[in-house]
Amino acid sequence: MAIYPAYVHIDTYGSASGFFPDVKGCFFAINAGENLFAEALGALDAHFEALVEENIAIPLPHEMAYHVLNTPLGLRR
Repeated sequence: MAIYPAYVHIDTYGSASGFFPDVKGCFFAINAGENLFAEALGALDAHFEALVEENIAIPLPHEMAYHVLNTPLGLRR
């Protein structure tokens, strides 16, 4: 099973949004109190299902080190 790293931003109220940098166009968001991991997984599943329906190859994930080294400085904290 492939592991797809995700970028997640959590605001001061507990809501969160994020994306999978290896999967162009795959985003997710939750309100405070909702399950972040379930929402992220659901977004990834739905995105992959749409890719398969359109006969588009599912992208392979990069290692976490790739993302750490290639993240714009403005996104790092």
